[in-house]
Amino acid sequence: MAGKKGLKTIFLISLLILTEMPSPLDLLSLIYPGPREAVEEAQRDGALRALHTRAGPDNPGAFALIDRPDFVVSYLSFATDLRDDFIPLILDGLQPYIIPGQAREVCCNVNGRNPRAIHLVQSLGFRLDMHGAKLAYRGPRLPMPYDPAWRPAGYRPGTAPAFAALLDRAYQPILQAIGGEQKPHTRDLAGFTRDLETLESSGGVYAFWIGERLAAACLVRGDYIRDLAVDPACQNQGLGSAVLAAVVNDRLAHGASEVRLDVALANRGAQRFYARHG
Repeated sequence: MAGKKGLKTIFLISLLILTEMPSPLDLLSLIYPGPREAVEEAQRDGALRALHTRAGPDNPGAFALIDRPDFVVSYLSFATDLRDDFIPLILDGLQPYIIPGQAREVCCNVNGRNPRAIHLVQSLGFRLDMHGAKLAYRGPRLPMPYDPAWRPAGYRPGTAPAFAALLDRAYQPILQAIGGEQKPHTRDLAGFTRDLETLESSGGVYAFWIGERLAAACLVRGDYIRDLAVDPACQNQGLGSAVLAAVVNDRLAHGASEVRLDVALANRGAQRFYARHG
């Protein structure tokens, strides 16, 4: 998530449990979907500055650091909690970027079930940005609300501005609360358009239109619901339930064993829904 430039560090905590012994890089998926792919891409294009892993049954872990022209991002995750032998590696990796006048955003993404790791990065000056949970739906197909005025569709060329505006409105309260950059999807419309095209190619864009208005949208990567937003003017009509049901039912029909969703820890309603079916 983008923020103001300078020494503005972001600290993300998320909760997820893997049921099998993961590889060190798989542990990064305990943070949120995508870090493993980001690390592999950084390896290919030379942006990976550090990658330390420990395998085996005794508290495997991984620390990765990616240096891009406009941001620095690191990932830190352990099966149990921070390993002492990782502390100097983490400090050596992060401290060069925590300097006065730092013009780039520096992010440290940490497995939320690693309290010692959380304490370490907070001691370096990282502040909490988002405290959330990764929840899994493993229940049956969902009932599908229906209204003849709702027109289901994915992404189509020329509709990226509508998707960007909808998501920007959805994220506006969070970004305002943490001092983040406003309208990030609209500001980087070209990049967001490419993202939509990639997601659409794998069937990852779900949306409902009412006339010419994009009323609700959901972006899915793999089995993870990445974004779900409903236009404020169209809320309380069942559209959120409709787009969620469309995603869950479609993914289950294509063989997914579960569908995962990011929610804020304050979103008790979503947590109760996933607890019933998780």
